[in-house]
Amino acid sequence: LAAAAVLAVSLPAAGAGAAGLWDNGGPQVDAGYCSASGQSCTSTGWTLYDDFQLTQAATITGLTYASNFFIWDSTPASYESTNWSIWSADPRTNFAAGPLASGTSVGANVTGASGFTTTTLSDLKVALASGTYWLGLQNNTFGSSISTYVTSATPRLGQASLGADGGTYFIPELPDAAFTLQGQTGVSAVPEPATWAMMITGFGLAGSVLRSRRRRVLA
Repeated sequence: LAAAAVLAVSLPAAGAGAAGLWDNGGPQVDAGYCSASGQSCTSTGWTLYDDFQLTQAATITGLTYASNFFIWDSTPASYESTNWSIWSADPRTNFAAGPLASGTSVGANVTGASGFTTTTLSDLKVALASGTYWLGLQNNTFGSSISTYVTSATPRLGQASLGADGGTYFIPELPDAAFTLQGQTGVSAVPEPATWAMMITGFGLAGSVLRSRRRRVLA
């Protein structure tokens, strides 16, 4: 019975299902600031950065954000892919340290009645502890097409900022961006070191009980 009790508490519960982890607000207006790569944004390209918080450990599996492609010669068909990054410290002052995670994903686009395009990425897998982080977003576009970011209707935390490719220059204190994060919360199903110790102890006790029973049967 003692061995069974140890084993019963040795495995943590699996995390909850996919849910909304952070909502920075829905789209409001075109910020008028570029958020695209290559020659489309004053020779170098610009990345949008904005902060978010996690109140508990979670794995980010997807995100959505709003852009405006209907400017100059650009349309939603100009979209190619998204450069994304997640930072543990403000990139404006800690750019050299680099992001915790980054990648390029091809998102699914939906253009609403307002003309803004919502891009959804669903192939992320970034595990984070609770805390404050920064999200970096940049559209890759065909040719010289330009996209701008869309501001949030309900700003949260600190303001957004823009950085030129390479982090050489930032425009601080811009209106918050419209984006949301999706993922899973809860404790990982992989046992922690302390849990492994409890499991080994439990298995050892269970083995001792079985050996004791065998000796009694043989006797």
